[in-house]
Amino acid sequence: MRNIPSEIAEGVMNWLSHEPAANTAATKTASATEGVQHVLKKVWYSYSEAPTGGKLTVETTINGTAVTFNFHIVGTGPGVFEFDIVADANKDLTVTLAAGAGTCAGTLTFCYR
Repeated sequence: MRNIPSEIAEGVMNWLSHEPAANTAATKTASATEGVQHVLKKVWYSYSEAPTGGKLTVETTINGTAVTFNFHIVGTGPGVFEFDIVADANKDLTVTLAAGAGTCAGTLTFCYR
């Protein structure tokens, strides 16, 4: 029997990706949807070389308060973060991989429901 990834088994997932040019932040937003609470499940990232100032940032609103989660990254990756961050209904959920500086390029993908 084939193993089914948890993000698929739990229901339909939405996926967003961004692979910008070197020294450019990779950022994507799950836009606010009427009556929907976005749930961030997993984030994959990588840098083409060791970044200067590497960081993953998650921004949303929880219980009526704007929140920002920062995770510092020192290596190239690839890496993965698993979450269960539940945003308030009708609020954006933004994930950003900071620019790595110089010729360093970053790649960001995340899934949410």
